[in-house]
Amino acid sequence: MNTSNTLTHFNVFIVEEYDAPTKEDQGHKARSWTKVGAAFPHKEGAGFNIQLKAFPVDGKLVAFPAEAKEQAEAAPASAPAPREARAARR
Repeated sequence: MNTSNTLTHFNVFIVEEYDAPTKEDQGHKARSWTKVGAAFPHKEGAGFNIQLKAFPVDGKLVAFPAEAKEQAEAAPASAPAPREARAARR
């Protein structure tokens, strides 16, 4: 799978679940998404190089393709600029 022509990197997140803070949402779980790194496709083909700034306590990571704007700004061999934690995704 050669994705290096169109995909420059994935953003890597940890996701923490907690009880929803409002009475209207009681019984539901809310999620907090924190960006902790990036994954870059290998130049040689299949596989990724992963750079992490933090490790999840539960061992779970989530990776999403970078948004088009981020891909245009990022060079394939360098890490993207640091970003603030992402807003909760639902």
